[in-house]
Amino acid sequence: GKYYVSGAYMTLAEVEQVLRQSSADNPESAVIIRADKRSRIDAAVQIMNACNKMGLPNYSLTTAPAQG
Repeated sequence: GKYYVSGAYMTLAEVEQVLRQSSADNPESAVIIRADKRSRIDAAVQIMNACNKMGLPNYSLTTAPAQG
């Protein structure tokens, strides 16, 4: 999958770093995972797993219209 944080493309490792920093700054941070309707579920699950790994259990999954 392709990952974007605040509009910037990132690898999964980079997303994990953002989540790690978010957790350090505020362990109560909420994460919204937005996937387009064509996304494979495994990409979203990877982000959910990363959230759990970084101690951010407050996340939600939503869909967005398909891009392009």
